[in-house]
Amino acid sequence: MPRLKTFQAHLGFFDTVVAAPSQKAALEAWGSRQNLFHDGTARLATDEDAIKAALAKPGVVLKRLSGSSDPFVEQPALPEVSGKLRHKPSGKTEPAPKKPKRQPDRSKLDATKRALDALKQEREAIQMEFATRERELREEKAARERDFKRRETELRRDVEREQRALRSSR
Repeated sequence: MPRLKTFQAHLGFFDTVVAAPSQKAALEAWGSRQNLFHDGTARLATDEDAIKAALAKPGVVLKRLSGSSDPFVEQPALPEVSGKLRHKPSGKTEPAPKKPKRQPDRSKLDATKRALDALKQEREAIQMEFATRERELREEKAARERDFKRRETELRRDVEREQRALRSSR
């Protein structure tokens, strides 16, 4: 038989103890899907009475009410609750009339939204203006390039004509 260790955990209203070969086996006995040892909820048992009780029933989860010194058992008895009501309701009570909910002031939100819409329209107008100016500048650049090429062509012809004239005069 594997060597057993005793683990204890505080779960809900109960202190629990179980004798198991590993932490994984203890978690399975408790029915836990998370690692209770990681967050400190479960740990190795140090209480001698708890260790003796757990080793007497290996693999069985034993419980006792949290904070009590009762012995660990499989199904602890729940505390007695008196049947007396602390406060007797007095017949039928009328619910308090509901106050109509006050609508929050939306004026600042609405004003901010209008300002945002105005800003968007301003941006679109400026973008259209820039697009028009860019198109006009491209057209002007193209016209000036054509003019420079035409003038350059004329001047090159003049240079060639003058070079021919110079060669023929020699």
